[in-house]
Order: sequence, then C-alpha cells, then structure tokens
Amino acid sequence: RSGTVLFEPRMLLEQNERRALEEDLRAAVRNGDFQVFYQPLVDVATTSVRSFEALLRWPHKTRGLIAPDTFIPIAEETGLIRPIGEWVLRQDAQRLAHWNAKVLPDDPIWVSVNVAARQLTDPGLVEIVKNTIAESGVESGQLKLEITESMIMADAVTAVGALDQLKTLGIHLLMDDFGTGHASLSYLHRLPISTIKIDRYFVGRIDSNSECLEIVRTILNLSRSLAMDVVAEGVESSAQRELLQSLGCEYVQGYLLSPPLDADAAERLLLTNRAVESVAKG
Repeated sequence: RSGTVLFEPRMLLEQNERRALEEDLRAAVRNGDFQVFYQPLVDVATTSVRSFEALLRWPHKTRGLIAPDTFIPIAEETGLIRPIGEWVLRQDAQRLAHWNAKVLPDDPIWVSVNVAARQLTDPGLVEIVKNTIAESGVESGQLKLEITESMIMADAVTAVGALDQLKTLGIHLLMDDFGTGHASLSYLHRLPISTIKIDRYFVGRIDSNSECLEIVRTILNLSRSLAMDVVAEGVESSAQRELLQSLGCEYVQGYLLSPPLDADAAERLLLTNRAVESVAKG
C-alpha cells in the first residue's frame, strides 16, 4: 500500500543460500570443523622462517575450503565469532607451545592470529586471551594479534582501550593492511603496535609503479622512527623481494616464498630447518 516493492528470484535464492550457510556454520562451530593454515613470515635476507600467520579456513562438506571473507561476516552478525575466535586462539596457542618446546626449544618463533572487528569490541576478549595463554603455557610475547586500520577507526576509543589492556598481558600487536585504511598518525603514535604489515596492494606494484615504491619507502622510514618492525605482504616476485631488501625491509610474506601450509607441513618445515624458498620451488 502506498508503495512499490521490487522482487527478483535471485534475491530469494541468495537469502536461502545465506540461511543454509549460517546453519552449516553453527554446526561447524559445535563440531570444531575448521582448519588452520600457517603462512611463513620470512627473513628477507636468509629466507629463514621467523614466524607464521595463522589463517583460518572452513572445510565445507559440499562447498570445499571456504575462506574467512565468506563466513566471518556471518559469524560477526550472528555472534558466532566469539566461539570461533576462542577456538582459533586455543588451537594456535597449543600449536605454538608444542613447536617452541619440542621443535625449536633454542630458537622460539611466534604466531600471529587475526582478530575480527567484532572481537576487538568484545569486552571478554582480554580475558579470553589471558586464559588461553595460561592454559597453553605459551609465552605471551610469542602469541601476537593482527588488527586492521579500519577496525581501529570504526571505534577508536574502544579499540585503544582494548589494545592497551592486551599490551599489559605482554601481547604484541600487528597492524595489518597498513596504508589502505584511514588511521591518522596521531592514533598510530598512541597505539601499542609493535609491527606494521604493508598492504599487498603497494608491495605488488613496487617494481612497476614509482608511487607505490615511494609509499613503501615512506612506511619503512616511518616505522623506523616509531621503532616498529615491518612485514611486507604479498611478495610474488624476486624483483619485489630484492627491492624490499634494498629498502631495509627485514621480513616478507607471500607466495614467492611459501603458500599457507597445513600444520603438519609447517612443522616439517621447522624440523628440516630449510629456507622457505625451497618450499615455494618444490
């Protein structure tokens, strides 16, 4: 009445598919039907593994391996992000504790875990992280959390408060996708960030676009001024790696060196003490 409503069959199909995916996601949370892959973060000069980024995947029975971009938004909307986040933290902390105790007792590594926007504003996040550290026995400085610029700027006051509390636990924080968001320098100075990860958009163009090269150079200079480490994401060619090394970037991550590995493959890499370049080349 007094209006017009447009309807297309596609709309109903999309709604039904989303509802079905949500139901499957609830079942996956109950059963722990997720898998964590580990992509090495590598010393650019030696290609030796210094850490891993933990990447969550959902092996769906009919859809195959589903990436977080597909199911994390649903998890955030439905509140499932909290049990999923707890599961990921627990898995990664236990895995890290095992690696550092049994595989690399003399040269421990660290693992970084991505935090979703809804998790950062969850008042229970700090307690969850604290309990995870205590249960696993891992050193707090070896378990790192990755956040993005956009997450911080969505609710800067809450974000700064949560990050400060995490810092008191000894947790190191990484700012992911740096350069693509809208974080001001004033906030970057105030945040307890230890590492900046340069977004793959700029890294992937440093050998072909002079502006991207200068942006990467500027970020590296900024990080040095703020005493922060830097990781360049999305390194796909030797030319990019060589440029990054010449600019003084210490750590890189990308398919040139290694794709994400399942837990067993990541452990074999650590056990054999190989440079990851050999993994990428087979």
